[in-house]
Amino acid sequence: MTRPKPPVDDRAPFIVGWEEWLALPDLGLPAIRAKIDTGAKTSALHAFAIEPFGQLSAPMVRFGVHPVPGREDITRVCTAAVFDRREVTSSNGEKETRFVIRTRLVLGDRDWGEIETTLANRESMAYRMLLGRQAIRGGLLVDPGASFVQPKLSHKLYAGMPRQTLPQRHLRIALVATKPTRTSNIKLQEEAASRGHTLDILPLDTLMLEFEADRPSLWAGATPLPPYDAVIARATGGAPGLAAAVVHHMQAAGAITLNPASAIERLRNPHLLAARLHAHGVPARLAAGEHEASSRLLLVLGGCLASQGFAGDTETRLAMRAAAALELGMVAIEVARIDGTWRIASIDPNPPLTGYGQAATLARAIIMGIETQVRTPATLPPAADGDG
Repeated sequence: MTRPKPPVDDRAPFIVGWEEWLALPDLGLPAIRAKIDTGAKTSALHAFAIEPFGQLSAPMVRFGVHPVPGREDITRVCTAAVFDRREVTSSNGEKETRFVIRTRLVLGDRDWGEIETTLANRESMAYRMLLGRQAIRGGLLVDPGASFVQPKLSHKLYAGMPRQTLPQRHLRIALVATKPTRTSNIKLQEEAASRGHTLDILPLDTLMLEFEADRPSLWAGATPLPPYDAVIARATGGAPGLAAAVVHHMQAAGAITLNPASAIERLRNPHLLAARLHAHGVPARLAAGEHEASSRLLLVLGGCLASQGFAGDTETRLAMRAAAALELGMVAIEVARIDGTWRIASIDPNPPLTGYGQAATLARAIIMGIETQVRTPATLPPAADGDG
């Protein structure tokens, strides 16, 4: 139920600095240090392990908050109704779809009623909340040269609260594949089952996105598909762009993925791929054909080297930099010596795990990587101040 906003006396402006303490009482957050940013349209609250639940007609979202920077042992578990899902562009130009909730804001001695805020991972930020223009309304003025104009709160308010932990739950994982019976895919399904999860192998040629309803839906033949906690894309070929579109749809619904839709789409354009590597200072000559005998094939999973193929430190660092630049959490990278210099020679986001020795071990690493992303702050990519 929305509480009425108290009247504001226009004759006495409510002044805040560029940083202030505030409270979100309906979420059980009595003290949050926030950055007041008039350059950002939307507000953003730190959140991790975001889990949508409830009926489609009344969706809810559960998430964790670390309200005290540097204290991951202090966790508050919050629940709110989903108000919207919105595409947000950060100051670095990256776009992502976030959940939007409405919650009550208390700033100073005033209750400002409900505001809209997106949920974003601000784990690396000094401020657990960014208050944007939409939340700055009548009678509230910002003095950009001042700090903590309103009374200060304290993180000590969390000291007497009972310890909270997010529930550990089984996951529903989608594996989008052009070769559903491939041994690697079966291994992934077996490893997911051994850890108590459900992994559905979805043949790409059976999938269809429906855009005629109020909200896009995903179908496998005549069967509508449920929301997934995570999606693994192991698709090559098929309808142009379909795999990226399917992953994008699942991400928008809250699924996490090792290879995001933007990275999958980028892989379709070798020129854009080469330009991205060049912009990040990674030497490459993709599809170079013949090269010197020295060649290394490295497998990167979740930002860690899973198999190095007798590579040295130089080749390893190069492969890791390439995976990071391309935002790929599951990729096989060939590093070859071309014209006397180690360069990226090829990139495969769908590596056959059986080609790297212990396929079961690698499959387990992928499933565990997904568990980590769902249950830790890595659920969402880090937000940048200035989102709007």
